[in-house]
Amino acid sequence: MYTAVHKNSSTANDNKDAPDIESCKRSIDRKERINISIIVPAEPQWMAIINLTPDSFSDGGQFNTVETALHQAEKALEAGATWLDLGAESTRPTAKAISEAEERQRLLPVLEAITARFPEFKGISIDTQKATIAQEAIIRGATLINDVSGLRTSGDALLAVIAPHPQVGLVLMHSVGTPETMQTLTNYDAQGGVVSAVIDNLNHLKHRAGAVGIAHNRLWADVGIGFGKTLEQNLALLNNLPMVGEQVGLPLLLGVSRKSCLAMGQAEAVAPQHRDAAGAMVHWQVMNQPNNAVRICRVHDVGANRLAFRWAGEFTKQ
Repeated sequence: MYTAVHKNSSTANDNKDAPDIESCKRSIDRKERINISIIVPAEPQWMAIINLTPDSFSDGGQFNTVETALHQAEKALEAGATWLDLGAESTRPTAKAISEAEERQRLLPVLEAITARFPEFKGISIDTQKATIAQEAIIRGATLINDVSGLRTSGDALLAVIAPHPQVGLVLMHSVGTPETMQTLTNYDAQGGVVSAVIDNLNHLKHRAGAVGIAHNRLWADVGIGFGKTLEQNLALLNNLPMVGEQVGLPLLLGVSRKSCLAMGQAEAVAPQHRDAAGAMVHWQVMNQPNNAVRICRVHDVGANRLAFRWAGEFTKQ
């Protein structure tokens, strides 16, 4: 059965070789003066983004053939990806919806090629809002459906497709409007602010999934960074992820990689592919939060993020 994996958020260093009590006290005092926190967070599961689109904001057109997508999948797995997230429809701001036929034509040949090349790999996620696409992907080996619409596009039909398959999980994401309109719908004052709005929405989605028999251990929650949020609202969510996880009661998937908020208001000056360093910093800080709830980080470059994470961990352990 599919299970949402919860990893321990941190492990503390022990000084077992201290020669005496006074030396130990001095060591602890020094560490507290330098850095109150000497905790090294556990590494998240890494989900590699594989865009099969000609118009995605970061790498549109780079992996929209079977050969290039398969090569990117191989590269991501070699770098340590736990998941491959295949998306055949762009959901960047202002993107237009595509037909079911076009999404199927882009997605299924790549999915079939990946499952044929890696028959033992069971971490295939499909970024789709369409129930029929999800059904065809599940038949071909997908084990996670990543619905960025928050069940607003095909809703009950999508839940009905997923429910009978205990090996298949579902990502529930907060979003508003459509990619064409979402950045005009950022006022959450009536809902008590963006954090409260996201928590309420994710709880509602969780209960909808549970009502049709999808157990909570098959669910992930995503706060929807960049989907109908301002820079300040994205920062508020990032700073409150532990509270979101606690109040929703689900492990979180974080998707911030290369998004415009990482450019801190300078999106035109900092191209998406130049935002990986900022993204790696966000991933490290998020995983280092007390009571961290994030278990999956969805990224464009698994190798670069893992390397940054490992280096940060080495410095923290000193």
